[in-house]
Amino acid sequence: MKRQIGLVVMGAFLAVPFQVYAKDHDRDHDRDDHHAQRYYDSQHRDYHEWNDNERRSFREYEKSHHRDDDDFRKLNKREQKNYWKWRHEHENGY
Repeated sequence: MKRQIGLVVMGAFLAVPFQVYAKDHDRDHDRDDHHAQRYYDSQHRDYHEWNDNERRSFREYEKSHHRDDDDFRKLNKREQKNYWKWRHEHENGY
């Protein structure tokens, strides 16, 4: 009887890490499904997450440059670099 209880307890201890790993993996997977697009700024060597804050800044950039493209992804590389340059110069304001 003691041997059976010992086997059950040992089996439970061995199974716990696998359950914890599975739950963590599922949590990370769910987060990745809703993860915002990230863009790399090669001039400043950093990444920018395209979220509500970045969209707001981009709209301000468009207003200040009398543009109305409304889609950063459609800009060519030169125009994107110009936006990142402006973004770093106006970081504190937005």
